[in-house]
Amino acid sequence: MTGTLIQPPFGVLEWDNHLGWWRSKPLSVPLFDGQLASITVDPEAPDDSDAPISRDVLEAAAAFFSLTPAALAEIEPHVWQEYIDMRDVVGEDCPEIERKDLWKNVKLNGISIDRRDADALVYVNIECNCTWEPEHGLQLVLQNGVRWVRVSDYSGHLTDGDSYACPALDTWMSDPSAKLPVRSRDETFALLAKYKR
Repeated sequence: MTGTLIQPPFGVLEWDNHLGWWRSKPLSVPLFDGQLASITVDPEAPDDSDAPISRDVLEAAAAFFSLTPAALAEIEPHVWQEYIDMRDVVGEDCPEIERKDLWKNVKLNGISIDRRDADALVYVNIECNCTWEPEHGLQLVLQNGVRWVRVSDYSGHLTDGDSYACPALDTWMSDPSAKLPVRSRDETFALLAKYKR
């Protein structure tokens, strides 16, 4: 299958036959001060470029593109904790970063918009490179393009519960007003031990 689709807010989308998804040309992303990234969008039916992009995917994308860098303030404590966790593991090989310079050490790499099987909601999955974790980078995830639900090294999983096969880690998400908890890796592992007894 081949094809091109013009679809706001993505502009021109090209069908990738090999990977089975739509891919945009590099777009300016307001959340990251205009850094450029391609966006991939899974079709509603796998390997079907004729399937239209659903309304909720377009709404999540539009919401995401309306975010400014100010929206990163909510997850700065989470990103800082990711840095601290890596520094604790790596020691002196980890670059010294001051908190005020945290975002200067993060660069946007790519974005995918995916539907999660567990709840059928749309997630904007942001992949970044960062100086303190060059191998796995940094993953930032927004539910419906507006609600932060995950900050971690990049695994591709959309929630911590999915990543660790422990749905209890995601119970906070059932409250629409709840914010993503800041957890160190040690705290996450302690919760896993508690939930998986």
